[in-house]
Amino acid sequence: MPIAKGLYHKAILQSGTARCKVSAEKAKKMTEQLLAQLQVNLEDLSALETIPAETILQAITIFPRTAFGPVGDDVIIPEQPEKVLEEGYANDIPVLVGTNKDESLLFTHFDPIWEQMDQSKLKQIFELSFQPSKPGTPDW
Repeated sequence: MPIAKGLYHKAILQSGTARCKVSAEKAKKMTEQLLAQLQVNLEDLSALETIPAETILQAITIFPRTAFGPVGDDVIIPEQPEKVLEEGYANDIPVLVGTNKDESLLFTHFDPIWEQMDQSKLKQIFELSFQPSKPGTPDW
């Protein structure tokens, strides 16, 4: 976040990924798809308050779990974080990096595919998730 440069001198990175920035256009498209799935009119978003959480969790399964991330507006998050880090933007900031034991269960709990996962499919998902980003590849 360029506007935050100089406001901190150390960082703790806990979970997340540097590849997850979602464009405003993609976020808008996903929002429209989700609202259609929930049968909610864009002009009446208060209807979302009446929908049970379980229904919303089921509805988001139309997207792969890798489709979600912070929305880049070209001001607050102007570039893909991975690209900015590779260019050395934060080289002067000491970083402590960590994860939480079993945190991925949050992402896999609601997705039945993980219960039926064999070793070859798991390997394919990890290779897809952790390969370097390539320009022009689809978001999902």
